[in-house]
Amino acid sequence: KEKDYFLGGKMACVTGDATGLTKLWDLKHSTCKQIAVCGEQEKHNGIPGMCWGDDAYSTAYFAHANGQLMRLHAAKDTCEWVTSRVIQGFVIPVSDGLHNLDPTRPPTLAACNEKGRVMILSLPSSSASTTETAKLQPALFSVPSPVSAFVARRGDLAFGGNKNDLKVWDAETQTEKWRAKNVSNDWLDMPVPVYVRAVKYFYPDSENCIATATGHHQVRLYDQRAKRKPVEAFKIQNHTDITLVSLAVPSPHREQQVIVGDGVGNVYYVDMRSHQVVGRVEPGQGGSIRVIQIHPRLPIAAATGLSRWVVFHDVNTRKILSKIYMKQQCTSLIMTEGDMFMDKYELDAEGKVTDDVWKMMPSTDEAPEREEKQQKSKTKVGTKLDDIWGILKRKAKARARAREAQQAEQDEQSNNKKQKYNEEEVQEQELTDEEEVG
Repeated sequence: KEKDYFLGGKMACVTGDATGLTKLWDLKHSTCKQIAVCGEQEKHNGIPGMCWGDDAYSTAYFAHANGQLMRLHAAKDTCEWVTSRVIQGFVIPVSDGLHNLDPTRPPTLAACNEKGRVMILSLPSSSASTTETAKLQPALFSVPSPVSAFVARRGDLAFGGNKNDLKVWDAETQTEKWRAKNVSNDWLDMPVPVYVRAVKYFYPDSENCIATATGHHQVRLYDQRAKRKPVEAFKIQNHTDITLVSLAVPSPHREQQVIVGDGVGNVYYVDMRSHQVVGRVEPGQGGSIRVIQIHPRLPIAAATGLSRWVVFHDVNTRKILSKIYMKQQCTSLIMTEGDMFMDKYELDAEGKVTDDVWKMMPSTDEAPEREEKQQKSKTKVGTKLDDIWGILKRKAKARARAREAQQAEQDEQSNNKKQKYNEEEVQEQELTDEEEVG
């Protein structure tokens, strides 16, 4: 019943803002509706991290800036939204820095703060009570700091920061597993500055490939099996003074591409094979993009940040589907597998978007109708062209007549001036002759 309530279409998105409020949204249609608001507004009590507790999307965990780890779930009897405190003294994660290591198992939450303090908390179940969680002893250890970006999956912890290049640690042994190496020196033989601002795994089923976005407008792709240096590196040249602060990988909808957001509200699509910016979401939001999330099943991406707007757009066309005004600065966002914007998508029997080229092509039975429509459109176009050509001809004739009339008027004025001049000369000559006779 709990799963049906989440995936039945009532809730598709959960957001957390800078004042500590958690909001739940119904996005089944373009007219976004707010279902519930949880929490109390407090200054400097934002929600920097949020994640799901299981693959059924029945429980969500979010960390507050005051050190509280909260759990959001629906009551089984009344299906009302309930929040409960899991633990006090939880680390304050970096932006988008709270993750569940394995959603298919009992939740194991991992978070890291700016000083490199990592906390791993294993819960007995997603519905564990406050009494049960109070007896738990989370694992605490330190990693090289400062840390600006953190991501965790299946026991691997990937992080980086200012002058702290990408590193991968093992959560179980609490030791370093792999570290990246900086690219070659620039043309002045100076070291390229390192500032990792966002980290994401490039493939959903592999922990070997990791994508990063830096504070020096660089996008890099690492493969732990190949070498320590990035296998692909790209630098956005058009905006050399803008910091990239968020990153998302829209696989499998757009393979070999990443979505990056900068500090002024722009969202770019970068192709790692051609090293080019292949698209941009228009218009920009006007505020720093802090979170970019991809729908687990549909080609939909959500971007939000300091502009207080949550903008949903299509991954394939990059057109904006809908917007939500949050009233507060949004700091975290997660989405379920539920249907979203069904008035703009068509799903097949398996629940996937019908974007197959062959399915979109008309069948042979529709060929005569299509030819008739094409012929009608050609006739309409031809009629419009004839009308336009007639209008142009009439305008040209009118301009020619106007030029002829103007030329005739000028000739008449010139003739009048000549005739008047001749008459004046004749009068002067007559006067001169009379004076000579006198």
